[in-house]
Amino acid sequence: MKKIFLGVIIVLLLFIFALPAKGNDSIVITMKVGRANATVNGENVPLDVPIIIDKESNRTLVPLRFIAEAFGAEVNWIAKNKEIDIALNGETIVLFVGKKTAFIDKAKLTLDTAPIILFSRTLVPIRFIAEAFGADVQWNAKNKEIVITLDKNNYIPQTKQYAKADPNAVTLIAKKVPVSSNDLKNITFYIIKVNLTAENISFAPFISDNGMHTRESYSSFIARTKPIAMINAGTFDLETNTLTGDVVRNGIPLYIAQWGYTETMGVTRDNVPFFADGVTNYSIMLDNTKINISHTNREDGILFTNSYKKQISVAPDKELLVIEDNHPVITKTNCTFYPATLKDDQYALLLPKPSIKKIPQNVKIKIEINGKDFSGASFVKCGPLLLKNGKAYLDYLKYSNLNRTLKRGARTLLGSDDKGNIYFIFTPDPVRLSYGTLSLALERLHMFKDVISLDGGGSCLFYYKGHYIARPGRKIMSVIAIPSEVEK
Repeated sequence: MKKIFLGVIIVLLLFIFALPAKGNDSIVITMKVGRANATVNGENVPLDVPIIIDKESNRTLVPLRFIAEAFGAEVNWIAKNKEIDIALNGETIVLFVGKKTAFIDKAKLTLDTAPIILFSRTLVPIRFIAEAFGADVQWNAKNKEIVITLDKNNYIPQTKQYAKADPNAVTLIAKKVPVSSNDLKNITFYIIKVNLTAENISFAPFISDNGMHTRESYSSFIARTKPIAMINAGTFDLETNTLTGDVVRNGIPLYIAQWGYTETMGVTRDNVPFFADGVTNYSIMLDNTKINISHTNREDGILFTNSYKKQISVAPDKELLVIEDNHPVITKTNCTFYPATLKDDQYALLLPKPSIKKIPQNVKIKIEINGKDFSGASFVKCGPLLLKNGKAYLDYLKYSNLNRTLKRGARTLLGSDDKGNIYFIFTPDPVRLSYGTLSLALERLHMFKDVISLDGGGSCLFYYKGHYIARPGRKIMSVIAIPSEVEK
């Protein structure tokens, strides 16, 4: 019986009829909740089951076969996983019956409601499907009517070109430094030196692909970034499981913690390594209008990247701008949106309409650390600072509340010099940050100008050209990679 049931679903998913709408530049679909019929470009289409609203999520569900026919999409059913693959114009949506997890072109996100099976028919959330394919969705609450408009001319295939990074710019060094300590006689260092002046070398921080406040396996980080070298990044609060510092890539904040004073290390937009400490402020310049931004509702504007996996609702008094290359490419209001569908070089801004007198021509993120402009930079915030201007450094008063500095364990560090190099540093030895032994050992190497601590212990990841020098004993929240290829 089960095999017959699945067979019926497969036939329904793959049996796609040709509709008159295919010959038009636009497809207009009209439907009403509770009705077992709809119109496509004015022609009546009977439905196998009526359109319903999920009571828990208040989302509208429609028969999959109907919406696939109307859009001219290809559908594949994978019975083993109860998986639905919908492909249209080079884009693929993956859903699972009974699950809220979904993918759009491998971007993972979370739905408000899961696809269901009703009367042997598969029903899917219509707004998610429609907007994922670039359609406009209008809801008339009074009549419970939905109007979907899909402009087929909006599909413009985009191909990315990549350039190989110079692997000779990334080298591994091993050093052993004698120390005077009750705990250790020597500290062993593994150091990855990265020449930032070499061709196509990029310093690229990443946060978990599962979304903010989550972790990802080290093997998954490696698989999706394909690095020459990689190290785990910023520290986190063990109680709240949140990052204690911001993560910014190419001037786009992937995570804004806004914890006040912190140490920051990274590279400028010109690929020059830097260390900075102080308070970081983020703002957006809409042409000549300045608006503060964050990842929360406490500021004038909210910034989203594809690290945000849930749906956001854009109220009528809000404006959503999708920004690419400093220009708005999409503007929306009174709609829903999935930031997870954004490309790596895009971000979305949710802004109050009163702050936007007109759609801006130019949009730029401004980043200031201690009053100095670091717009366009890539960096992570972490600490404590261990080496400053080549000298051992540890401010006991500043770090007095960091009890983790008293713990012994392996450590990963991030260093820089004034010759255009940045360094990934790892010691497998059980060291403490607070006693100054590690700082003195780093000073004796005479290699670095500044060094700050990343996370350590069970989070240590140290990867070099296909080999693991350290593997984390748990999932981690953020990493810094030197990708093997960069987008042109």
